[in-house]
Parts: sequence; C-alpha cells; structure tokens
Amino acid sequence: MSALITEFAALLTPQRAVAAPALVLGAALVLAGLLRLVLQERGLRDPGNSPFRGPGRWKDYVVPGLILLVVALAGAWLRIHDIDAKTLKHTEAMLPNLAWPADSWPPARHSFYETFWWHYHSELHPPAHYLLMWVWTNVFGTSLTSLRLPSALFGVGTILVSYRIGALLQNRPVGLLAAAFVAFNGFHIYNSQYARVYMMGSFLALLSTLALLHLMRGEARRGWWEMTYVLAAWIGVYTKSFLWVVLAIQM
Repeated sequence: MSALITEFAALLTPQRAVAAPALVLGAALVLAGLLRLVLQERGLRDPGNSPFRGPGRWKDYVVPGLILLVVALAGAWLRIHDIDAKTLKHTEAMLPNLAWPADSWPPARHSFYETFWWHYHSELHPPAHYLLMWVWTNVFGTSLTSLRLPSALFGVGTILVSYRIGALLQNRPVGLLAAAFVAFNGFHIYNSQYARVYMMGSFLALLSTLALLHLMRGEARRGWWEMTYVLAAWIGVYTKSFLWVVLAIQM
C-alpha cells in the first residue's frame, strides 16, 4: 500500500494536481447540465418559455454568469498552463519572424510582404493567420509562449461563443453545457496549445454563426451583426479553407 501511495505521489505533478480537479469539475458540469435539461424538459414543455428569451429573476442571470466564469477560467488555465512545455513542432516552423537561415525551408519571412507572398503561393493554408502572427511576433517576440498564446486565446473565445450560441438557440443551461463541453475537451485543449490555424478558424466559424443567428432573429443593431458576419466569414475563409464548408451550411 505504501509503495502504491509513493508511486501515485510521484505521478501527481503540480500540473496534474490542478488539471484533475478541473476535469472533474468539467464532468460534473456536463452531468449537471444534462440533468438540468431533463428536469426542464419534464417541467416545461413550451420552448417559448426559455429563460433566455423572457424576463427572469436576478438569479436567472447571476448564477449562469458565475458558472460561465468558472468554466471559462478553468478552460483558460488548462490551455495556458505549461503552454511552452512541448518543443517547437515542424508545422509551427511555418510561422513568420523565426530566425531560420537563408537556405532553410520554410524560408525566413521577416516582412509583411514576404509573409503574405510565401503563404499565398507555397503553403497549404490561406495567409490570414500568418499575417496576424507576423504582427503578433513583431510586438511580443517569438518565444514558445508568445507563439502559442493566440491559439489559447482563440480557444477561450470559442468557449464563450459556444455558450452564447447555445443560450440563443435554447436557453442558458444549454449554453453552459455547450461551453463546458468545449472547455474540457482534450482535443480542443491540445490544439489551443499549438501555434497553428485551427483555433482561429474554429473561433471565426462560430462567431460568424452567432452573427447570422442574431441577424435571423431580426434584432436591433443589425448593422453591427452584419459587419461582424462579413468580417468573420471573410477572414475565416482566408484562415482555413474548410470554412467554405461552414459558409455553405449557413447558406
């Protein structure tokens, strides 16, 4: 028994000591959300009575807001903690402003024009993410943390947009459930610590979807949502080619 405890203590690194409760919290939120949906379905058959759409008591706003804050903070920690623990991957070497020798592949790109031209002609993905990273690395440098932090931030943004879409389509419990699924998804966490196009692309896909839903509801500030949709969709297809599929579904 003592040997088992010693082995367990050796495996329990500081990262795992925090990650384990965070993942347990995520599972608890998912199960609680499913239970909440089942109870609501039994007691409230009319979807028009969604607490998101109508006036409610103060706790109908404060409690979901606090839960969302906990989910977002836990998701942010899982994405940012030890973000520089892995070495630079070969696909991350495509980023601009890295100090490669003149005859390397990919070549070093230190100007805006070089970044745009090379990624427009010689790389699989469109250039928007790389142009953003050219600006970012000029300001914050090219350390591993700096290179990967935008992906983590887009990952946290995806959590919040997922909540808003779920709440808009159904109600706040559905939004919280969607946010928890994203926040504690291992594949999403992994890619949020990876300096590539995926998190920026997924965030823009969901943001364009959210803007389109607001437009379909005929709400005020239509011009704002029209502009958001056009920018998210336009930058999105110049970030990840698969976003054309998202646009086709939206159409």
